[in-house]
Amino acid sequence: MSQTTQIFGVSQSSQPCHMQAQLSQATYDETHIKLDNAEQQIEDLKLQLDAALGAEDLLVRLTERNYVLSEVTIKSWHKVEQLK
Repeated sequence: MSQTTQIFGVSQSSQPCHMQAQLSQATYDETHIKLDNAEQQIEDLKLQLDAALGAEDLLVRLTERNYVLSEVTIKSWHKVEQLK
């Protein structure tokens, strides 16, 4: 048995496996953080989309209202012209 095995209770052949496990855990942790960030970005984008759709709906309603009021204005002008 080598001196390293006697001191640390770990053979040199198991060290690469341990290092690989550490790297795998680091990669997992890094990937998990990236996933959390991506999920947060998705939630932010959903909120922005909801706001944009709400704004679009408001724009459509205001455009329709503007059209109706334009028709009312034109009819009113015609009546004023008739009364002159």
